[in-house]
Amino acid sequence: ILVVGGTGSVDARIEVGALIIRGGEVRGVVIATQAVEVHAPGRLIGTVRTPELYVARGVVLDGHCTATGAKIETLD
Repeated sequence: ILVVGGTGSVDARIEVGALIIRGGEVRGVVIATQAVEVHAPGRLIGTVRTPELYVARGVVLDGHCTATGAKIETLD
């Protein structure tokens, strides 16, 4: 699990089981094999691939998103 807090900022390619953004910002490619949660006032900018996606009101989500509903494998 990767948690990005209120003042956190990440610009990277991330492969993780679960990503939780609690007010911080993530830019780049996110591949999460379990879930992604974005809580206000969080920002997720880039490409996201995950089986489950939770986006709260007040969040900025900009980019391409695929939420498959089924477990995914990481890319090599």
